[in-house]
Amino acid sequence: MTIMWSAVSFTTYLLHFQLKYLQGNIFVNSNYCALADSIAVIAGGLIFAKLGLKNTYYVAFSFGLIGGLGILQTEITKLQMNTDGMSQAEIFDKQL
Repeated sequence: MTIMWSAVSFTTYLLHFQLKYLQGNIFVNSNYCALADSIAVIAGGLIFAKLGLKNTYYVAFSFGLIGGLGILQTEITKLQMNTDGMSQAEIFDKQL
């Protein structure tokens, strides 16, 4: 439980630290992040009340896995679009 709390705390603070690097106004980004955090807290409480602790962890980790796979798929697609018709040497040089 302590390890999960530490991981969630670290990623939450890191997310808020990285807001300044997102496109757009930092104040608008902060407001959207606060709104998303509020919705997540309410939804998490409802899910916990309905499913219990163990099943809530399963649901949360499943959402995280689905989101991570979605980001991975997006990055792979973007990489394939940027390297169409290039040789392996050109791709390697482009990545440097």
